[in-house]
Amino acid sequence: MMKSSTSKSVYKWQRQYSHAKQRRHFSIKKVINFIISSVKIVLSTLAFLAIFAVPYLMHVYIQNNNPIKFQNITIYGNVANIPQDKLQELIKIASNKNALTFDLDNYRKQWLTEPWVNYVKLERQWPNRLAIYIDVRKPFARWGFAKMIDTDGNIFTPETIPDGDWLFLHGKEQYAKTLIQKISPTQNLLEALGLRIISLNLDERRAFSIILDNNIQLLLGSENYEQRLQTFSSHYKEYIAARADEIKSVDLRYNSGFAVKWRTKAVSGAYNLTASRH
Repeated sequence: MMKSSTSKSVYKWQRQYSHAKQRRHFSIKKVINFIISSVKIVLSTLAFLAIFAVPYLMHVYIQNNNPIKFQNITIYGNVANIPQDKLQELIKIASNKNALTFDLDNYRKQWLTEPWVNYVKLERQWPNRLAIYIDVRKPFARWGFAKMIDTDGNIFTPETIPDGDWLFLHGKEQYAKTLIQKISPTQNLLEALGLRIISLNLDERRAFSIILDNNIQLLLGSENYEQRLQTFSSHYKEYIAARADEIKSVDLRYNSGFAVKWRTKAVSGAYNLTASRH
């Protein structure tokens, strides 16, 4: 009886030990899994932060240490009309600046504030060069007295007007290209007469008028521009050239012929060769 009781106690103790061992084994495994999961989360978080932090830290480092500066700035293009003080001011903006972080887009906009600059392209050239390619406006004539117009019909206001025997154009800005288109054929015709255009005007009624280098004004109206100019050309040598100094204007706004306005009232009305005005 005693032996049976002892056997049962031993068996019970063995079962409890076995269960305790299993529970202990199970708990250690959970701990290990938890640690591994935690480490993975920490590493993932650090990797995520590194994606943003590393570039930022590199940017801050480059800005603070400024390892590469623009030492050589080269301009390609004819900059003769750009005032020297403005040119040096624009170059100074980029000189010795950080070649890696310098804002080229904003710098390009600063160049475009100069009226003579039509287009600009900037190019970083390793390691410390900056190339500036400039397309400057090609002046065609003066627009009024303070502005100029380029060969593309764009009106701009330079700081100073370059010296030169400039043609003057007058009119609304919307008529700029129309005036430019008239110049070449008009000048070709007048040069054959030994004359040159001083100014071409298009008024609010879209009527053309020309002032020549002999101070005669041609009134051409808003219609039949080429035909009326041809009328002047056909009669210039016969009726006008010999007395050009006495003539103030030639009115060509007629179906045929023209009227002359003299500079002195004594001969006013003479040489009126027209029939009916159109």
